Amino acid sequence: MNIGTIRWSPVRELDALTEQMTRMFGGLAGDGADAPNWTPATDVFETADAYVVRTELAGISVDDIDIQLDDDVLTIRGQRALAPPPGEATEVLRAERGQGAFARSTTLPAGVQADAITAQLTDGVLEVLVPKAPEVRPRKIAVTLGGTEG
Repeated sequence: MNIGTIRWSPVRELDALTEQMTRMFGGLAGDGADAPNWTPATDVFETADAYVVRTELAGISVDDIDIQLDDDVLTIRGQRALAPPPGEATEVLRAERGQGAFARSTTLPAGVQADAITAQLTDGVLEVLVPKAPEVRPRKIAVTLGGTEG
């Protein structure tokens, strides 16, 4: 499988570091009631026309997901509860999947069409499509052949 070239971006590295620091120290500034309990895995892709953000949210309903764009920061928030099998009283022997509140923020470059953002949850993966504004999309410039005299 060819996934193409992954370009190194210092902004992306800074975003990842900021998110890790927030998770590590977020609970120290207050009671931690609003602090995320886990962080879902997220991939971000850029196409010619849009940015695509894919986040693993298995076991979460669309009603428990909140997506917002503030300035150039796309934030996905939600909640996943520990859901033991239905039926008899259940004793949890192991719970490894993240549960409780989560938040995932991604800084996008300027120049997106905020009113045209779409989101779809399919097979536990949330895909958010953020179209680029027409003025920031790459344009193909036609080259014409100049005439020669003589």
